[in-house]
Amino acid sequence: MCEWVIGQPEEMNPRGVVFKTELFSAPGEFEQFTAACHALVFPTAGFSAWGKSAHWLLGGYYDTLLNHNLVIDDHSCTNAGNINSGTWTAGSRHPGDGANTLFLDGHVRFIADTVDLATWRALGTRSGGEIVGSQY
Repeated sequence: MCEWVIGQPEEMNPRGVVFKTELFSAPGEFEQFTAACHALVFPTAGFSAWGKSAHWLLGGYYDTLLNHNLVIDDHSCTNAGNINSGTWTAGSRHPGDGANTLFLDGHVRFIADTVDLATWRALGTRSGGEIVGSQY
């Protein structure tokens, strides 16, 4: 569980808006999708009419769920308007770029947005069997 920036498009804050990408749906296009999302330039990129957490009481991606596809404070994107196959990033507005992160054992730690993407992804899953040391 992590904090993230609640936002609206009119705020012009790339951490709080949701960008749109082209459709990536073929097998093996995950990294191409995340690279396209990461490369978007604000404010020239297209973005959704709603900001992150616009309907936070509903739960779900776009509202309260995030994934570890991209690092903290990176872009959040729909996949050609598809919310469930998008990428939803953690982030914050407080000094020091990064986000407070709650781990399953109950401890909270500030993770900088400079965390290595492979480490961030390992922290977000138990399925890979990775052992993450104290480097995060």
